[in-house]
Parts: sequence; structure tokens; C-alpha cells
Amino acid sequence: MEGLTLLIPGRYYLTLSGRTAQDRLIWVDAVFFRETEDSEMQLVQAVVAASVYRKPTIAEHLLMLASRSRSQESQTGT
Repeated sequence: MEGLTLLIPGRYYLTLSGRTAQDRLIWVDAVFFRETEDSEMQLVQAVVAASVYRKPTIAEHLLMLASRSRSQESQTGT
């Protein structure tokens, strides 16, 4: 999956003391899946992404990878 930029360089935040700072903490959701070429594992990961974590875009990405992996498997005969 593509990397995600979390902070914008040059963005400053005003602190309670009135000074500016770039070190503000932010909250994000993160879901990690082991990278694999195994299409069956990618399908399982897609189901987990959609049903457990409610992340349909991650599930869609994993389904696309599984489709590519199955296509390559059928071409190589494995």
C-alpha cells in the first residue's frame, strides 16, 4: 500500500503560551496486514479489513491484489 503523509511540512500550531510549534501529536487509525503474494491470504485479509475493522477501501485494495495474484498464479500454473 502507498505510504501516507501524516504531517504537512511547515505547518505550525499555536501553543497555550502563545509560541508556535510543529510537534503536536495527532490521532490516526492504523491497520497492518502482512504483505503476501498468496491470493487466499489476501482474500482473508480483505474479509478481516471489511468485517472486523470496517475499512472497505483497504478491503478493496486487498481484493485487487488477490485478483492480480490469482492471475499470475494461473499464468505460471501454480
